[in-house]
Amino acid sequence: MTGFTLRADIATAQDAYTSAARLYGWGVLYLALGLRWWPAALIAAATVGVAWAKSRSGTDILADLVETTADLYLSLARQLGITCDGPLAPDVGETITARLRKDSAAQRISR
Repeated sequence: MTGFTLRADIATAQDAYTSAARLYGWGVLYLALGLRWWPAALIAAATVGVAWAKSRSGTDILADLVETTADLYLSLARQLGITCDGPLAPDVGETITARLRKDSAAQRISR
């Protein structure tokens, strides 16, 4: 269950980051309107300020989750006896998946 929880946490953090980027977009649109109507410039400043704060928070959370995920899978690879020098590569992930799949033993027997 941990993998599913971690994946959901990463998706939630990524959604929060995307939401902040969308808020930046609204701030730019309000700024364009602010060139014609000065109160919109105040709204633009507030919107961009909130977007900046949300994006900083979202980036920190997303970076921590991605780092935790990489550390978790690196530790798992080492415990399974899979050599991985340097950063994780896709072939290491495929090897981990092949070893831990429930149906991998049945596939090896049928081949």
